[in-house]
Amino acid sequence: MLRVLILIAGTAVSVASYATPLEWSITNPTVSAAPGDTVIFMGVITNRTGHILESTDLFLDFLAFDFNVLSPNQVLGTIPFTLPDFTFSANVALFNVDVNLLAASGIRELQVLLQDMNGNLTDTINVTVAVNGVTSNVPEPSTTALFTLGFIILLVAFHRRLIADKGNWHKARVGRSIWL
Repeated sequence: MLRVLILIAGTAVSVASYATPLEWSITNPTVSAAPGDTVIFMGVITNRTGHILESTDLFLDFLAFDFNVLSPNQVLGTIPFTLPDFTFSANVALFNVDVNLLAASGIRELQVLLQDMNGNLTDTINVTVAVNGVTSNVPEPSTTALFTLGFIILLVAFHRRLIADKGNWHKARVGRSIWL
């Protein structure tokens, strides 16, 4: 019986050692925005580090994003709160993302990592900003316009040939094309 208890205790310790000391989740990982908008990402932070953490002890790292379109800014820490060990925060503002005023439509992704001042890291979370932006409408020529342009080119070529033959196109030699 003692061996079973030692085995269970050893398993519990090994499982606890694999738990991430700092965890988080983003409540709105996908948002829509227009060019010039600022979107706010909210989330919950869980502290199992063994230390009391202040909101100013937490830092965000932003990775793998198009900096010409998105500008992420940490908001976490601007409103102070304390996060005791083995507790989780309320749903708080973590960061905001400014969308460039000239951003084209598309799906933009951003990776975010949370860390504390003791070096504890969380898993990376991917967030998505669907930009409903500027669409570049490049007009395509219509079929009628292309046909008309081709017909005008043929008329000009025919006219030049007439001038070169001095109006004698009907007397052209056999086998010679009037178009060449």
